[in-house]
Amino acid sequence: METRAHHLMIGSFAIGISVMTVLFLMWIGKFEFSRQYGVYDLRFEGSVSGLTKAADVLYNGIKVGEVINLKLDPENPSFVLVRIQVDRSTPVKTDSWASLETQGLTGVAAIQIAGGTKDGKKLVAEGAQEYPMIKTQKS
Repeated sequence: METRAHHLMIGSFAIGISVMTVLFLMWIGKFEFSRQYGVYDLRFEGSVSGLTKAADVLYNGIKVGEVINLKLDPENPSFVLVRIQVDRSTPVKTDSWASLETQGLTGVAAIQIAGGTKDGKKLVAEGAQEYPMIKTQKS
């Protein structure tokens, strides 16, 4: 009986440590299961050099999301289509606009969203658009 009790105690300890490790990694990784995002499309003319998937999306300098997809416009390859996801509470309005900015000396690019007045209407998808399209400006 004594041998069996040690195996039960060791097994319980191992399972407990495993569960605590997973919970710690989720906490350290800042998993947020309840976080909701808004998805938007952008259409840049020309090069988006330095922009990659998971690049930051900033709203007036504050990180609010990330780039989730980049591809050439199939109708006109001189344009680049960028899909971003931002925190649902980000006030993207019809008069908001986006530009490409490089950060620091490394040349890593980020999307900067600016503009948008408090009286502006919330940006919504129009016609056949899957997601709302934010206007873009050259940086």
